[in-house]
Amino acid sequence: MGSSQYEVGFYLGFLVFGVVIASAVSTRINLRFPSRRVLTVANAINFAMASLFVATVLTGHLSVYSTLALMFVFMFGVGLIAPAAFAEAMNVDRRVTGSASGLYGFAQMAIGALCTALVGFGNNPALAAGIVLVVSEVIALVCFRLARDRTKLR
Repeated sequence: MGSSQYEVGFYLGFLVFGVVIASAVSTRINLRFPSRRVLTVANAINFAMASLFVATVLTGHLSVYSTLALMFVFMFGVGLIAPAAFAEAMNVDRRVTGSASGLYGFAQMAIGALCTALVGFGNNPALAAGIVLVVSEVIALVCFRLARDRTKLR
């Protein structure tokens, strides 16, 4: 989008700041609401931001500022999701907490690597990134729903 390296560094720092703020807020939210509720709401917000990003790209209104605004809220959602998702993963079976932690970390890195590779497809990197974000959020929402339904059966 024509930004300098300095500006891109600033933008990335701004987005990381969204995660930092959310991590601080997450402490308070997770004390008041069940982590499953936090996961569902934060993923729904992220789905909305990713969908709006795709719409922005498709309508030709993509700009640095629209991208920063949408991705800041998306990254805020990521900051809310991470602690809640980790807590849920560790509570599945307390006898295998170490294995669960390792599997969670592996899955996080493997899925991140796959998504990073997928955004390289196509002629429009912004559209590819948006589609990967939307599909990832749909998969996450489905997985949370399946996990919630499965734990109700126990």
